[in-house]
Amino acid sequence: MKGRTPDRPARKAQDAASADIVASVRAHFAAQRSLRKGLCLLSAGVFAEAVKELSAAVRTNARSVDLSAHLVQALAASGRAGEAAEAAADHQAAHPRDVAGIVRLALAQWKGDDAAQAVQTLRAGVADHPESAELHFQLGTLLAALDQEEEAELRFVQAITIDKQHADALVALGLTKAARREIGEALRYLHDAQRLRPGDARIALLLAQAAQAAEAAGLHRPLPVEMPTAETILEHEAWAHLSRLIEREPEFVEAFLALDPEEVEPTVFELLALSLQQAIGRSPRFAALHYLRSRVLERLGRSDEAIAEAESAVDIDPRYVQALILLANLYGQTDRCADARRRLEETVALGVEYADAYYLLGNLYRDDGQVQRARWAYEQALRVNHGYTAARQALAALAA
Repeated sequence: MKGRTPDRPARKAQDAASADIVASVRAHFAAQRSLRKGLCLLSAGVFAEAVKELSAAVRTNARSVDLSAHLVQALAASGRAGEAAEAAADHQAAHPRDVAGIVRLALAQWKGDDAAQAVQTLRAGVADHPESAELHFQLGTLLAALDQEEEAELRFVQAITIDKQHADALVALGLTKAARREIGEALRYLHDAQRLRPGDARIALLLAQAAQAAEAAGLHRPLPVEMPTAETILEHEAWAHLSRLIEREPEFVEAFLALDPEEVEPTVFELLALSLQQAIGRSPRFAALHYLRSRVLERLGRSDEAIAEAESAVDIDPRYVQALILLANLYGQTDRCADARRRLEETVALGVEYADAYYLLGNLYRDDGQVQRARWAYEQALRVNHGYTAARQALAALAA
């Protein structure tokens, strides 16, 4: 039985979801442009302009959480702080060694206006897990909010001692130093954090603001910043989520491919190619992922890699018509006309009626001097699609 066509409301919902993803990625890369520009200005010592650009780049970062965290978040967002704290406490009772659960419980208690209990929860957590940099950092954060700055600073130092790559603790310590007007120290810690997390616009903004303050105080220090790369951006949780989303619903990639090339930065497709590669690593026999990655690589002008991915799609599913047509196009672009013709003939042999396949096959026959076969192919294209202007023009040119 043929699959039922989605009704109009369902189709609208799907279209809206695709549009939301495209809009989200566009916004992400608008922020990335501001981030890169801001980092360049920061490195050049143009601090006021750097602050302006980096302010535009600062965004809220989405983070994945487990089911318990979703429940706590939902209750807190509904104004049910007490129930949120209870749900977090239940989770912590069942999973006493879950550091993330300890933090979640403390934050739920804090939001429920029980600051003393929140601090006590983190103190108990530190006692049970003294080597947890995250618990020291979170305790320091709450203590700082309670104006207990001396112990807060010690907690941040302890977090960094345990984990020298704890970017959040480096930022917190940098801000603590800045509050004490120890600008040189603030710059050092914020600079270390920026190098650890080059794609974080908030850290870059704080570093720029500290550099601006240092300049005003007559302190001059070179700031060789780390620029974000496609790989560092891909490590962001949002892109890991996109990779898993693509694996479940590959058609989301079509939303990007449908856009005019002028509307999308090449970096978007670089990251899509990497996301698809991640998804393929988890599902290597999913032909659609190879096909879509081939199309993305074609958009990037990486023909040889695009051909390899399209061939993989066809090897997995020899009846994958769209992959066969794509492969024929790619062969044609690289002057492998015989291979292109063979793939299109395979498509026709499957009994699938695609006007584009007939038209492309006609072009290949024509270029090879096989006029009768070219005429037949163009006629078939017009039979499938009477309004196919290009096929009609090509057929007329044969008769001329």
